[in-house]
Amino acid sequence: MSDSSIPGDSKASPELIDELRSFLSDMDQRTPQEAIGIEDAGGLLSSLVISSIGFVVLVMLLTAISYYTPSDESVAQEAQPAAAVGDDADSSDSSNVPDNPAQANGNAPVANPDEVLSRLNIGETKDAAPDENPLDSPDIDRLLDGDN
Repeated sequence: MSDSSIPGDSKASPELIDELRSFLSDMDQRTPQEAIGIEDAGGLLSSLVISSIGFVVLVMLLTAISYYTPSDESVAQEAQPAAAVGDDADSSDSSNVPDNPAQANGNAPVANPDEVLSRLNIGETKDAAPDENPLDSPDIDRLLDGDN
């Protein structure tokens, strides 16, 4: 006879039988998770949805604020009056004309790409001796250690 079986003999007390019946009837009304004390775990998904919506709203709000606030360039352009076009002798003076047409509209000067590449030595090749290993040089340890 095992201890886990429900007593069915007449020696069992009526209080024990009533308690077991009430326990079993309560078990029928609850899920197994509720019976062992696990609460409804749906809060994780709802928290994730709420935080995602809040993040999207925050990004849109900050984007709208930065879009609708004037930048320094637009304020500076509005503050400078436009040059009057006329037949004056002063306006046709060559000293007022900028040397670089890229500077005429207020942009930074544009460099020639070929000149930049040549100054940075990009595309330059050096011939190496085919029988010499550069890793056998005694200076390689000094280069790797950072001692120049």
